[in-house]
Amino acid sequence: EIAQCLVGSEMCIRDSLYFETSDIVHKVILYTKEEQIEFYGSLSQIEKSDPRLFKCHKSFLVNPENIIKLDKSTGTVYFENGGVCYVSKLKLKKLLERISL
Repeated sequence: EIAQCLVGSEMCIRDSLYFETSDIVHKVILYTKEEQIEFYGSLSQIEKSDPRLFKCHKSFLVNPENIIKLDKSTGTVYFENGGVCYVSKLKLKKLLERISL
């Protein structure tokens, strides 16, 4: 399965910025530094496959190592590709503990 291939590879984790649920049912979009890849899977399945990933919102799973900015007032994280993810208020404190900005 593409999700295991993508998530299981060390290079992929290093390059992955975040995963987002797709508008297409049962699909997830992986955003990397270079591209975006849509595949069948679930965020919870991906989250279980690698402890470095963090589910910050029901629709987003982020790689904390690649966050370049966190706006606590709006609950938003930013990535080098211009991507933006939302962080639920309940997850904000835990995410702050995981990132080194």
